Amino acid sequence: MALSKQFHDSAIHESMKESTLYWTISRFCRCCPCFGSSVVFAPNDTVGQSKSNIKQLKRLGLTDFELQSFYDVFSQLDDDESGTIDHYEFSDAIGSTTDIIQGDAKLNDALFGAFDLDQSEGLDFSEFVITIWNYATYSETELARFAFFNLCECDRTGTLSYDQVKHFLKSYASHSGGLENATSIQKDLLAMDTNGDHMIDLNEWMKFTNTHKRIMVPLIQAQSNLKQRVMGRFSNTAAN
Repeated sequence: MALSKQFHDSAIHESMKESTLYWTISRFCRCCPCFGSSVVFAPNDTVGQSKSNIKQLKRLGLTDFELQSFYDVFSQLDDDESGTIDHYEFSDAIGSTTDIIQGDAKLNDALFGAFDLDQSEGLDFSEFVITIWNYATYSETELARFAFFNLCECDRTGTLSYDQVKHFLKSYASHSGGLENATSIQKDLLAMDTNGDHMIDLNEWMKFTNTHKRIMVPLIQAQSNLKQRVMGRFSNTAAN
């Protein structure tokens, strides 16, 4: 699991001890000029913050300090203090990922749906830690796999239909500064379907996205935004 892998990496783990996750956009910072007055986190009755939730997170290698750091960021994003991050708060966190507003909305909707594990229309603290952190630390290869299984909605057959791939390309994929058009989508499908069976398997998908980086540009931009706007100084420190 990406979360466990990242927290057991000694370099990242040590840099985490020396820094604090923080929200970099001033309008979300309730405690100016810093986080010195943040509320100390403790397990409670709020969904996603129970003792069992925290015990599960600690199995992934999280310390009390790291949990507090995540909670500080979570609280900054939870603008209405509801105990969950709703779709609008999530969209603010992601920011712009494509050159057109419609592309932003569709990708944000899809990512929010993938991260909302219990489909409650809100990210609780446990979901936030696991899904946001995983996405922010995915490699480009892992992002492509995430898109295949989550955004393209791959079923148990392990393959995608042309319609599923068309939906992904039309809705999310970047092309010449905008979204894909019908002509480019058809070309992409034919190039992707190397065995000509009118289905796209994971191997075909991975090969195509590896050589056609534009397909993944919005997802990479969303990841970059999460690192800069949600993970803040920690992300920059860990990368050095």
